[in-house]
Amino acid sequence: MKKTILTLFTGLLVFSAYAQIRSTTIAKPISQNLLVNVKQRNIEAEQQAFGKRSNSEEAWFYENANYGGRKFVLERGSYTLKELGTDLNDFLSSAVVPSNLIVVVYTNDNFDGDWYILTPENNNNLNFEKTVVAKANVGNRLISGKADINDIISSIIIYNPDQDYIDFNSFGESNNIYTNLNQFDKDKCYRAFPGPGLSGVDGHNMADIGPLNDKITYIRLNNYQMSVQIHQDAGFKGYQGLLKKEVRDYPLFAKPTDLQVLGYISMTDCGTITSSIGMDRAWKNRVSSFKVNIGPGRLTEIYK
Repeated sequence: MKKTILTLFTGLLVFSAYAQIRSTTIAKPISQNLLVNVKQRNIEAEQQAFGKRSNSEEAWFYENANYGGRKFVLERGSYTLKELGTDLNDFLSSAVVPSNLIVVVYTNDNFDGDWYILTPENNNNLNFEKTVVAKANVGNRLISGKADINDIISSIIIYNPDQDYIDFNSFGESNNIYTNLNQFDKDKCYRAFPGPGLSGVDGHNMADIGPLNDKITYIRLNNYQMSVQIHQDAGFKGYQGLLKKEVRDYPLFAKPTDLQVLGYISMTDCGTITSSIGMDRAWKNRVSSFKVNIGPGRLTEIYK
């Protein structure tokens, strides 16, 4: 009996010692250098790394000022909380912005609330508490210069002004279908981009600039990332429709020039926000406001 008890006791001691050794082996010590790098990166080294990046169509955002904390690479595109993730809501504190992109940040989800256009000079974005913005709309008042946008960003638009836009014009009859790009470019046309629009609000309110209200006849989307939401009334109200370049089901869509001819796109084709459409009416000379959209971008978190 004593021999059995002694054997069990010895076994327990061996198991206990093994467990202690095993737990020590599993638990990996945290590198202090890694913690330092995450808390605050070397500013000059980070800017040099940004200059050597392989993809020129991206901006870098950080959790803390001076490129500290978690690091996020945002490629060209739009980001609501669905793309950012709810844990990034009111979270970002610094950024590196390239000169070839326009970066617009919003205080609310879905590109709502106050908005700020970040300047491409990297040193101006080291600390969002004292960042320099190229242009902003705060409480429906346009401003520029220094602003505090720390931990208030909920949605973002990043676009290339040389590639992401729509062209539209206000001339011609509905039966005048252009068949080549040169014919369209020879005539006077206007250009609009995603994000804040011509009137300083989020979108393009044609009634605010008079001559173009109810005068748009043709719309051309420059690439497959773009779409445009058109409205019959000012202030983005009334009948609405969504035009996409990849959708080819609109009547008399001019494929050679990728023009969408509003005289032949009916309100029933585009949809409506009212309970009843009523009689079918063409969109030609009926657009009073519109919003230009760019497709969702891709976010990557960098763990170093």
